[in-house]
Amino acid sequence: MKYKSAVPAEAVFYLCCSISFGACLLIRADVCTDAVRGAVRLCLDTLIPALFPFIVLNGIFLGAGGAELAARTLGRVFSRVFKVSPSLCAPFFIGLTAGFPSGAAAVARVYSNGGCSKNDAERALAFSSNAGPAFAIGGIGALLGDIRLGGVIYAAQTVSAVLLARLLPRGKNEGAGDEAPVPAPAPGLLTRAVTGAVTPMLCVCAFVIVFAPVTALLGRGLELAGLPALPRSAILSAVELTNGASFAASALTRRAAAAVCAFGLSFSGLCVHAQTASYTTDAGLSLKYFIPGRLFMGALSAAMVWFAAGYC
Repeated sequence: MKYKSAVPAEAVFYLCCSISFGACLLIRADVCTDAVRGAVRLCLDTLIPALFPFIVLNGIFLGAGGAELAARTLGRVFSRVFKVSPSLCAPFFIGLTAGFPSGAAAVARVYSNGGCSKNDAERALAFSSNAGPAFAIGGIGALLGDIRLGGVIYAAQTVSAVLLARLLPRGKNEGAGDEAPVPAPAPGLLTRAVTGAVTPMLCVCAFVIVFAPVTALLGRGLELAGLPALPRSAILSAVELTNGASFAASALTRRAAAAVCAFGLSFSGLCVHAQTASYTTDAGLSLKYFIPGRLFMGALSAAMVWFAAGYC
């Protein structure tokens, strides 16, 4: 008797990607090795110093009842504007200050602690996982040679996040909910915040390192295909933000580069999407609003920065 078992399409996709990527690693080992070295330097010199303290502070803030306190003080206004539970006020502002992927991590933690509904958490993921001012202004602005442009890009991201929150549909019976009491900090809060920040930080660095050779090989392939600089930089930014922004700054006009960087920052790139998914999977949340929402934010931010760049 013969048994026929269909291979899932998802399994076929991952098998094809792994075989193709493995072949590229062997054929262009020099390109991949240089990309990985650069990613490791990026993690050691930039990402860990910039993100790790914020991840620790994020754990302390939420563990000490920061989300509940923020919900008491700003929650009602926030809930009316953003149409989600007041307890998700803190994750939104954490994302805007600490940057990727702190907002997503905070949303997942609030939901896991029972502070909001699943629908509210999935909606909040779409507009709470944002870049912080240090990366947007200091990083992207420095790449463009003008920190004012970095500020404009950061402002465009913030405005598009608020508009996305207003436009996203709200599920039935998704009220603001009762105000949760502010819990007393548990013993060992600092120790748990520090040790709990290690795994997320390693996860961020791992994704950056994995995506580095992917973007390097993709960039070479797009160059060989003769794709113009504008769509090439947009594609690279959609995969991994820093590589796409660096290429856009060197290959495009000031105005076009700023618009591409704005798209990449608000869309956040597949690398950041993978980091976000690492939190949502554990919490049982889906990305049904996240990916289309980030595309909307990217397009809107690019349009706003394109017009604003002519005046600064």
